[in-house]
Amino acid sequence: MDEQLLTVDDAERRAKEALSPEAWAYIAGGAGDERTLRWNREAFSRYRLRPRVLVDVSSVSTEATVLGTPVSMPVLVAPAAFQGIAHEEGELATARGAAAAGTLMCLSTVATATPSDVAAAAPGAPRWLQIYVFRDREVSGGVLGFGAHGGSPGLRDPAPRGADRVRSTRRGGSGDRGGA
Repeated sequence: MDEQLLTVDDAERRAKEALSPEAWAYIAGGAGDERTLRWNREAFSRYRLRPRVLVDVSSVSTEATVLGTPVSMPVLVAPAAFQGIAHEEGELATARGAAAAGTLMCLSTVATATPSDVAAAAPGAPRWLQIYVFRDREVSGGVLGFGAHGGSPGLRDPAPRGADRVRSTRRGGSGDRGGA
């Protein structure tokens, strides 16, 4: 019998079982000594849902506009590099899932799928492209041009330049997230 996924921790346990140790180390890890990863989890754990009772809920909507992009809910898919290490369809499946949910996906600069392939996988779906600003500005310009070809209208802030992923490095990966 399949275990029911009720929490993010449940999903993480299932992913860890399904992936190679190297892939899991990269996906679960964060930059440097992972302080920001810990701080983000701690900050998110402080949010509480406050139920409302005896309130008219006949016309409730989760729709929102995020930086000019209309979405079905204020939940977006953040840029995640190298999704192909977790599944053969990688970013293409993610794009289809985000489109089906009515929200947007932000494609990573270091994706395993091209912006045009992602656009083809989820035609008409809103999407953004993350861009690293590389030392070689021609490389950055090429990524921007490639993103424009794939129909990604928004560019959002990148991760820190040359962020080292200690957990990935310890598992035998390069640890470098962009070569900036």
